[in-house]
Amino acid sequence: MKHRLAFYAATIAVFAACLFEARATSYNLTVQANTRTQPWNRFYEMGVATDHQNTLIHTYWGRGIGNALKVGHNEAGFKYWRGHAVLDADVGLVTAATTTTLTLNWTRFDSVYSIGIAAGMHPVVEISCTPPALASASGTSGSEVTGAWYNGVTPNRSIPTGHGWGQWVALMDSIVTHCEAKWTAAEVRNNWYFEVWNEPDWWYVDFSPDYLTLFDYTVQGLKQADPQVRVGGPACEGTNIFQGGANLSNLLNHCHTGTNAATGKMGTQIDFLTYH
Repeated sequence: MKHRLAFYAATIAVFAACLFEARATSYNLTVQANTRTQPWNRFYEMGVATDHQNTLIHTYWGRGIGNALKVGHNEAGFKYWRGHAVLDADVGLVTAATTTTLTLNWTRFDSVYSIGIAAGMHPVVEISCTPPALASASGTSGSEVTGAWYNGVTPNRSIPTGHGWGQWVALMDSIVTHCEAKWTAAEVRNNWYFEVWNEPDWWYVDFSPDYLTLFDYTVQGLKQADPQVRVGGPACEGTNIFQGGANLSNLLNHCHTGTNAATGKMGTQIDFLTYH
């Protein structure tokens, strides 16, 4: 990898020299590829995005990206991966629901995380989108993530209260309990991050204040299973970090002094902040 970077740096320098010469001015550029002038910022090693989580298993054309994650980990040093819609219809975790019961199928959910972990990485578990069995709306433009096409399925972004918030809390509890049983509590507590939704400034119906309500109930369910797991968000868009509804300042203020929709008390625990 270091040799490649040195080659790229030299190539860029030569290209720059040719560009300047074409403008009728001569420059001499010296590249010392083996000399370090300052510490290399390896920020990119923290993680990589996979877009749709189901692509770890297969794409619409039948080719999974598990091997790509291995290359990313081995050659670029990526430590985490993050993908969308692990609760979507094609992963199929929630197969049925009533006001009192949840029917869960862990087969594809487990495959997603097993492939990433086998590549040497840890997951940022993005809690999205709304499982159809828990959706409060379906089949309308307001309940769909417009522009997202996941194996022919448009993700549902409606509020997950088709059977009340209690079933959403139960699902969150089940996810942590299951993951700790399969990959150990120590692994999940120390190395995993649970992120509430993706870009809720447009990926969630009525994101303000409903996203804050979603955040409260999601935190309640995840930490009900294990208070030590790390939960955060809001993964807002870069153009909407401090403006609009689902942003850093609104979420921080809510977690600090707002009324927790799940408990009725002041404040909600938050362990990390994310944005794009």
